[in-house]
Amino acid sequence: MLTLLSGLWVWAESKPGLLHSAPAQARAGEALQVDGSLVGNQSFGQVVLRFRGPGQEYVDARMELQYGDLYRGFVPASRMVAPGVEYYVEGVTRAGEHLPLFMTAGRPARVIVLVERAERPEEGADEKSAPRRTRTKKKVAVEALEKVDQDKSDKAERVENRGEEGLSPAVEQPEPEVVNEPVARAEPARIARPEAVERSEPPSPARLRGGMAEELSIYTAEYAPGLVPHLDEASRKSPQRWQVLTSAQLLAQGARTVYDALDQLPGLAVSRSQQGFYRVAVRGFRSDPEVLFLIDGHELNSFYDGQALANLPVENLERLEVLTGPTPVTFGAQAFAAVVNLVTNRDDGLRVTLIPGLNSVPNTPSTNPQAPPAPGQQLSERGVLEAHLNGAARLGSSVRVFLDGDVLKNNGYYKPIPVDGLKLATPAGYTDDHRVMLNVGAGLSYTARQLGTLTVSARLLQEDRAALVGQFDAVGAGSRLTWQTILADVTLDRPLSDSATLRLHAFFDQQATDRLFRQTPPGFSTTAKANQVFPEGITEEQVVGTRTFGLQAQGAFELPANNQLQVGARARFDALTQAQYLTNFTGDLSDQYSGPALAQAGDVTSPLDLAGGVAARRLQLSLFAADEWKPIDRFTLQAGLRFDLTQLPTADPVTNELASAAFAPALSPRLALAFAPVDNLVFKASYGRGFRAPTAQEYAEQLPDSSTNQGRFIGNPSLKPEYSDVVEASIEFLHSLGDVRAHVVGGGYYQRLTDPIMPIDNTGNLVAIKNRPDGAQSYGLTGEARLEFLSRGAAWVNLSWVRAEDLGTVATARLLTDTPQLRANAGVSIPLGPYFAVDGFARFHSERRNDSRSVLELVRKYRLAPYALVGGQVRTEVLFDHVQLAFLVQNLFDAEFADDVPRPDRITAGVPREGITAFLSVKVSL
Repeated sequence: MLTLLSGLWVWAESKPGLLHSAPAQARAGEALQVDGSLVGNQSFGQVVLRFRGPGQEYVDARMELQYGDLYRGFVPASRMVAPGVEYYVEGVTRAGEHLPLFMTAGRPARVIVLVERAERPEEGADEKSAPRRTRTKKKVAVEALEKVDQDKSDKAERVENRGEEGLSPAVEQPEPEVVNEPVARAEPARIARPEAVERSEPPSPARLRGGMAEELSIYTAEYAPGLVPHLDEASRKSPQRWQVLTSAQLLAQGARTVYDALDQLPGLAVSRSQQGFYRVAVRGFRSDPEVLFLIDGHELNSFYDGQALANLPVENLERLEVLTGPTPVTFGAQAFAAVVNLVTNRDDGLRVTLIPGLNSVPNTPSTNPQAPPAPGQQLSERGVLEAHLNGAARLGSSVRVFLDGDVLKNNGYYKPIPVDGLKLATPAGYTDDHRVMLNVGAGLSYTARQLGTLTVSARLLQEDRAALVGQFDAVGAGSRLTWQTILADVTLDRPLSDSATLRLHAFFDQQATDRLFRQTPPGFSTTAKANQVFPEGITEEQVVGTRTFGLQAQGAFELPANNQLQVGARARFDALTQAQYLTNFTGDLSDQYSGPALAQAGDVTSPLDLAGGVAARRLQLSLFAADEWKPIDRFTLQAGLRFDLTQLPTADPVTNELASAAFAPALSPRLALAFAPVDNLVFKASYGRGFRAPTAQEYAEQLPDSSTNQGRFIGNPSLKPEYSDVVEASIEFLHSLGDVRAHVVGGGYYQRLTDPIMPIDNTGNLVAIKNRPDGAQSYGLTGEARLEFLSRGAAWVNLSWVRAEDLGTVATARLLTDTPQLRANAGVSIPLGPYFAVDGFARFHSERRNDSRSVLELVRKYRLAPYALVGGQVRTEVLFDHVQLAFLVQNLFDAEFADDVPRPDRITAGVPREGITAFLSVKVSL
């Protein structure tokens, strides 16, 4: 018997379904919220809520992923009319197959819609003297539903092969007397003023007759108010804890771009460099190549410098996924500190969004003739205009096409820079943040029984912008930066058997950057050669092109004893196709090249020409295996191992110059477990080792040794790979009381870096990047809490504290404080009636100061005060089933804040950040 029960339990756990409690009744004119946790081993592309009212056909509504496996959908208020509604939930696989998750079209969940109505006196009675009898809203709805059931029984003999049961047949319109029954309609005043409708207890099955009674008695709530519900399956059984922001959460949190969203997650801190690049610090360390950015699974990071063109708007994203710490072995070696995966919306239908906006400007323009104000000084020219589109459609039963696109023009914010490295005037100039961006992705998938699912996709990203401040330590008005990225993917998902699948992924990308920086204003003169004048200003240009080819094969196998095995192999080849450093000056600034054209700097050698280009190409071969074992339902153990062979340059031990290339082996183990003693509590722990190879820029970049370049960093041929060991643990708890649901997560970690690659200026001249042989470490705590209340209300908060240390210096100077040690984010969403909602959100960064590892760091002191940014928005629910509006204000109180710069002694106020901005969003779904 125990064996049989165990078998039934395992079968039930593996069968896909939605844990959901169908309410017995609801109020007219109020949207019906449908929440459920997805269980089972099946993967779905989307979860669909299908509903209908009396005399209507079924309508589809997509259920949004909230977090983990919790999905949420709504039956619109306009469809909530008496006598009731019916609904069921289906899951749609990537191959387009529809699987039932909760109820079916033949046996849907039925919800009584209650309407209160006074019964007329019996005919012939004296209205003044006769006692006034009131038919309660329960009786009105129940009697109407009984009449519908009775009408269906009467017509059963006349209707053949109608298929679905319900409030009305799916293909035959209901009888006119049912639709026009007075008690089946809610008065407009009742819908406009739902608070006038009183709450009442759901009707007991004993009071109901017909087929409705049996179904309501079976499909009532799965747990009574006050009991604790289940954590979703992903939270209970997965040792990794992905932080997921769905499109609904991104909207409610006021996130406009990917970096807006990342800055609201615990353990991360986003800052901006003087060149205008956004940088993400993970657990106290900030390094661009250590954060892997993906879009629909394709890597965005450049082979040359590790940066990613990820400053994308979020309107076309279905969700944003972030994992810090030990990442699964299926990700490449680039996933060193964190993985950020952007998942675009590929739901059926078409969605168009238009967003105009406005940035704040200073009251007084610049009067400095040598640092003219950036383009777009006037208020009318400081605007933002964005258009977004995404959608998908089916062509027949086996082909599906999808498309998304972003077009935006943003003149950016305009803030004064009091002093720069040239100290020619005050103010030295203004930030220049204008940019134009295009992002277009498209593809199709083809599904066949023998082949599986073949998906082909491509994407173009193009950005043209100005440098925010400049290349280094002077205002660079007139700088021009372009970045173009082309991505292409071919993926085959093929089932080999009922317990084995194969995934083949071929990928290609090509990136081209052309970054022209003005190091001085026009007409700048030097004393190197009789007051040499540069009419165009001292100018440098970096032109880099990269190309990547790759192939990954991955198999997944269901093994006995509740084991799931993944094995795979990966080959990737990266190469520089172009690498030039152009200037209009000689290295000592004693002369300039004739004409406006720039030329290759005479004392700079391209990485393509260094030692035969050993730093300009890289081959990486990888093998990985991961096993997930569940000896009991409440315990999950994961073990993984990744082996990488990476082709890296080697340096001559005498001259410290690039000499040849050799393969460097790296072994990266992973171990993680999850234990859920009860359904609403889970403990997790993990260990992982990561490997990061230096970038081509870190190996080979060279710069002219001029007075305008002192204090910048150059490449180091003798760099070694960096390793990271991370141990972390967390606890997750879910509690529910009535309609209130609280979700709390807390955790801590310890990270040790071996041979970390850190730029430290210790001479004030051109400084080579070096490994820190004594290593570095960080440890910290994170906490999150989310409270859901009312029908659409929620409040959330997260906190993170980190302490990062460089172990290569004296104990009193180890603490790294250039990133915030304390971070907090919070928000609240409150519904305003059935059609509107208001959101508030805040971000807090603690104080930041310069590090003190070298003498120059001690001399170049700076202090960036703590700041809090507050924003808010008013938005509508989906109106008329197609339109949604939102008005968003960021940095509502126009708080002043800034980020650090490489030379705080020259740009003393740092990089000024955004002031108050406002956006209006209009989204139309077709």
